[in-house]
Amino acid sequence: MTRLLLILILVLPQDAGWKAGFARARITPDEPLPMAGYAARSRPFERVAGELFVKAMALEDGRGRKALLITADHIGWSADYAIPLGGARRLVLLADVFNLFDSQQVVQYDNYTEISFQAPNPDFGTRLEYQAPRRLRVGARFTF
Repeated sequence: MTRLLLILILVLPQDAGWKAGFARARITPDEPLPMAGYAARSRPFERVAGELFVKAMALEDGRGRKALLITADHIGWSADYAIPLGGARRLVLLADVFNLFDSQQVVQYDNYTEISFQAPNPDFGTRLEYQAPRRLRVGARFTF
């Protein structure tokens, strides 16, 4: 993909008015946290297989029109707010947003090429399941 982009940049005529900016921030947690995305997951992660990032690309053309693309290597956002109640007691308000941008990406295809021996599957490659729609979860936790 990078090579194709580089070739297009070199071959196509360029307008000197274009501007581009790129940024990346590491968001890999430093401590084990509960992770979403796997139904069988019942405990925090045990190791980091790869770093997680938020990446952004900003573009501006010669006429001043701007575009911003943001990607994140995760599927949800979380926030909490702690209210001290005296001593060790506190109330923590929690909010989780899943599929924040309401993406409708396909998460499962029919990948069986045959329905029986040498009988092609006419539904091969059919989209079977899409990412769940945006969801908000709120809660509270009381510690003492």
